[in-house]
Amino acid sequence: MDPSTRSVPCSSGGVFYEYSLPRRFLWPEEVICFLESIQYSLDYHVPFVLFSANAGARIMANPVLAKIVQSEEKHLYIDAVAYQEQKEHLVCTRVSDDQYRIDQIIGFTGCGAENLDGSAQMARKMMIAARMGLTMSYITSRSVGIGAYLCKIGQRIIHRQDASLVLTGFQAINDRLQSRVYEDNRDLGGAAIMSQPAGRAR
Repeated sequence: MDPSTRSVPCSSGGVFYEYSLPRRFLWPEEVICFLESIQYSLDYHVPFVLFSANAGARIMANPVLAKIVQSEEKHLYIDAVAYQEQKEHLVCTRVSDDQYRIDQIIGFTGCGAENLDGSAQMARKMMIAARMGLTMSYITSRSVGIGAYLCKIGQRIIHRQDASLVLTGFQAINDRLQSRVYEDNRDLGGAAIMSQPAGRAR
């Protein structure tokens, strides 16, 4: 390839809200885009740049089912009308003319374990590229979970002062500790924290 015509592949994500929840990183299409971009970098020995802003891997329940399922004692139920609309995502037992007991919920593409598989593929490729000295990450906002892990694997990081790099969000850690220890993700992985020796070791 003519050096004067080389392109630098970039991959980016974003955080926005869907169903009142942060829209997560790692739709299957995003995994494919990332893998193809970094493979271009490996094939042509050009830098790979990751613009990192995400809310972690997307693992969630069907948002439609969450609104229509009825909980009673040890089981979940759904009415007949809702069952007809959602039966491709359910395995149910009919308990009355207007009620079905839910025995199994079948996930839909983009919200299940396939995203964890995508995370593993991305991490492997990022590690290979980093060893060849081809990676750089720019943390533009919060980078959580697999997004943060990819940045750390890539080693060369530009960190905005108002951005954070964390494997687990501060709220989840506070819940685990049952105490309000952290006020913000930047208390865990802000630029001031990550620039310290202990931060670099995390």
